[in-house]
Amino acid sequence: MKCGSRLNFDVKKIPSLLAGMKFYPHMLRTYRFHAIPNRFQFTCRRWASNLKGDGSTWIINENDIKKYSSESKDLAHAHLFMINEQNEHSQVRFDKLPLHKNVKEGILAHFPEIKYLTHVQVRIIRASLMNRFPFMVRAWNGSGKSFSALAAVMSFYYQFLDKFTSETEHGCQVLIVVPNKNLAQQYQAWVEKLATGGPLQEPLKKISQILEVSLSRLEDIKRDLPFLCIAEYEDLERLKGLNHPILDHILPNLKTIIFDESDLYIPTEGRQRRLAAPEPRFITTSLPSFIQLCRERSLSSRINTELSEIEREKNMKSGSWLPNLIFLSATNSYPCADYVGKKITNRLGIIGIYRKFLPFWNMNSSRKIHHMLFKVTKNQRTDSLQLEDVQYEYARNPNFYFSVGDSPLYYDNTEVAADMFVESVRKTLAELYKSHRTKFAPKKNILIVVPKEFDVSWFCERYERIGTTPLRSFECFPLKGEAIPESHEQKQIAYVVSASETRGLHLREVGQVFHLWSTLSAASYLNISGRISYLIREGLVFNYLLPEFLKSQDFQKLNCTRSALLVLQRVGIQPKKFFETLR
Repeated sequence: MKCGSRLNFDVKKIPSLLAGMKFYPHMLRTYRFHAIPNRFQFTCRRWASNLKGDGSTWIINENDIKKYSSESKDLAHAHLFMINEQNEHSQVRFDKLPLHKNVKEGILAHFPEIKYLTHVQVRIIRASLMNRFPFMVRAWNGSGKSFSALAAVMSFYYQFLDKFTSETEHGCQVLIVVPNKNLAQQYQAWVEKLATGGPLQEPLKKISQILEVSLSRLEDIKRDLPFLCIAEYEDLERLKGLNHPILDHILPNLKTIIFDESDLYIPTEGRQRRLAAPEPRFITTSLPSFIQLCRERSLSSRINTELSEIEREKNMKSGSWLPNLIFLSATNSYPCADYVGKKITNRLGIIGIYRKFLPFWNMNSSRKIHHMLFKVTKNQRTDSLQLEDVQYEYARNPNFYFSVGDSPLYYDNTEVAADMFVESVRKTLAELYKSHRTKFAPKKNILIVVPKEFDVSWFCERYERIGTTPLRSFECFPLKGEAIPESHEQKQIAYVVSASETRGLHLREVGQVFHLWSTLSAASYLNISGRISYLIREGLVFNYLLPEFLKSQDFQKLNCTRSALLVLQRVGIQPKKFFETLR
């Protein structure tokens, strides 16, 4: 870790600096001040990152102390205010944007909760409709990134129908790449709703179709190509490895490729990646080779075949015949944008990615979401569960533990752990339904997030309903790549999903997330907790730690609770005390 230069502060700033760093008068005997005319050099062993050669003076790290100056705080608050403004609602309505009238009708008919856009949505729609250059977006979970990009794509569809009589003669025009089947089904449901805003000139199945790697489904797509194809990244990698002929039908005519949750596919490496988005990627991540394949297929489909090899290579490097690329994620980072700008295209626009000021490892979440962290233990005498709030402990030097999260988490004795987790959820619901906390109680549906070791179908069969009374219980429904059920007036649903399948999901009327701790990745946690923040609603996230069953090699550096607190610190979250603050 590099040690910054010694910082000289104005003497008048000493009291405010010490107050900001929470130093007390009786501790001052451990600090050394070196007098300089009208200035001083502040050194302290507790805050230092390196020792001077003579052993007498500790040199403080510039990044640790600079953030306590008033100028830096003002700059940070101004920057965070700008980020909040970008991700919250504006006064712009959908009907004021240049979307196709059928898309606007579909939004009004099936998405009545969407009246105003966020600033990020406005920028995504305008950039997508321009269709001039690739761009990358980072915005909070719930800011409407995916929906706004799809609205622009559906406008392309209706413009396409106006221009051509049958889209099947011109092949697939748009490819949406997703990390899991749940998100693919969500896109398909959105397309069906947006397409009902106007009269259909072609069968609905030709607008969009999910690419499934099975012989029958691939033949269906080859025989009747859709305008929009939705595919999992792993399936595309598998087809690319097999050099499957279906790619010759899908790729040649693509005009736009949308990579949703794109930070999972971009192969940035090293410490920068951990600081920006410390989350395990797919095992085979070859985004540049996939883009190169799109270029080659596009070149082979051109009418003009008289170009020499040198001219073809020149056009490929300059970005010619490259589909418009859109990268969307709440955890995209500057290293991601830097990689794409260097390896894939030199014409990359960015929305919501800033390099000058990187608060909390470059990741933030909505301030309207409240986070709780419980430690669950069993009383050996009474055999009853005890829930207690974990005391927050701030890591003074979090960069010393930047590798925490590289080792996997796993659970011993999953059945007992599942029983303890469900009982903890019931106890939490009982507390929420008490008279002084009813405003925090679930109004409709809840989301239960379990680790990858827990099969969601097995979990829902084992615990059919979760709640306190028959009227205050939730019917468990597994999310495993099938259609997500709509809300029912007479039914309360507990959606159960694996932690690795939560990315990008939009679940209506979900205000509470119950999470059995499943990750040491700050990016993963940010995407788990963000499932309640669609359109920036208020909500609660309850996290449960079972130290008796939760195992990881990283716990040799930090114990279970300190590791979880470090994850929260990385995204700038200080958990609230449920039994004291929520009253």
